[in-house]
Amino acid sequence: MCSPPRSLYELRTCLEQSFPPSDERYGYFNLPKVVYPADPDFSSARRTTYGNTQPAVVVMAETADDVRNAVTCAAEAGYRISPRGRGHSFQALSNSNGYVVIDCSLLCKPEEFVFSHEEGDWILEGQKFIGTVYPGSGCTNAVMLAATAKEFAPEEGALFAIGNCPSVGITGYLLGGGSGDVTPSTGWGSDDVLELRAVIWNGTNA
Repeated sequence: MCSPPRSLYELRTCLEQSFPPSDERYGYFNLPKVVYPADPDFSSARRTTYGNTQPAVVVMAETADDVRNAVTCAAEAGYRISPRGRGHSFQALSNSNGYVVIDCSLLCKPEEFVFSHEEGDWILEGQKFIGTVYPGSGCTNAVMLAATAKEFAPEEGALFAIGNCPSVGITGYLLGGGSGDVTPSTGWGSDDVLELRAVIWNGTNA
């Protein structure tokens, strides 16, 4: 079912206030911050290998504030929201007709990762945890593996629970439970999650 025209106007007005039009481009596909169906970049922004779903708009979020603003605009205009991690799904499950798609692939800045070094017993017998990391939701398996290797000394034996494909995003990996070649040594990726920070439907943090 289509949203009423007034809602579309309200959505676009709110997004333009939060994300003023600019010539800047973002991400691997060199996209504007906000992409609408009539824009020439819309096909790339949808990132749909199969299918022809048509989101109402795609927002390239760089920060938590970007996510919050996009969620707030969608909620106020009566639109549903679909977050997208890295867009690795062939089925393009994050692209729903008429939804506001919030692309989080830019939310990965290794220089801003928050690490801790601490030890304790872990869920697998004989295993220890030696620290934690708070990354962004747009990071990939490859980024997490590299960051772990850089932060922890080889003799510490650090191993991050990751999947098999370097380009898969950690959000999709964890939402699927988090299975990979290292699972027998680390446990499922979802077992390693201690805390999540999120923006909920009304634009507030949780």
